Amino acid sequence: MKNLKKIPGFKNEAEEVEFWSEHDSTEYIDYSKGKKAGRFTLL
Repeated sequence: MKNLKKIPGFKNEAEEVEFWSEHDSTEYIDYSKGKKAGRFTLL
């Protein structure tokens, strides 16, 4: 299991955008535990 870094708190959305533009999210989020999206159909 990969040791993940803790995502810092953000004061506002602009600060969060700046953070993610400079950091690799794979160091913070384990995407292997995510679920695949289901299929959507039009009714």
